[in-house]
Amino acid sequence: MTLLVALPIEEQLIRWFLRSPADGSVTIHSRRFTGVGLYTKFMVTGELRALTPAELPAGPLRGPHIASPEIPNGAGSLLWVNAAGMHTLEIFSYTDPFPEALGVFKLDEPRSA
Repeated sequence: MTLLVALPIEEQLIRWFLRSPADGSVTIHSRRFTGVGLYTKFMVTGELRALTPAELPAGPLRGPHIASPEIPNGAGSLLWVNAAGMHTLEIFSYTDPFPEALGVFKLDEPRSA
């Protein structure tokens, strides 16, 4: 099985969800682009950050908003977690195509539902 190198957006988003972003190595198992986003299956050795009461019980965890000139209306992110430690990162644009090679971006606090 060939392992993939994490894209910069994947690396930063995954580290955003960790208790200690400097700790833990990320292993990407698969990535699927949908045209308006992507799904990345990965494993990480670091612990997830403490969950807020609004994030319990388990379900997808809302991640930061993604601002980029390449995605005029921005994008969102979710983290799906299971007991085996395999995680799926979901990135989705709100209205625009999502580029496979996102260059410039910034992570902002999640938008309200």
